[in-house]
Amino acid sequence: MKAGNSKSQGNLIAFSIGLALIVILVIIYLT
Repeated sequence: MKAGNSKSQGNLIAFSIGLALIVILVIIYLT
């Protein structure tokens, strides 16, 4: 169960990083 929780948390972190990269790219293009 602990491993599953860790996997879920890691997936959330990966999603957050991907979303942040998209936002940064948009800001670069708009600037």
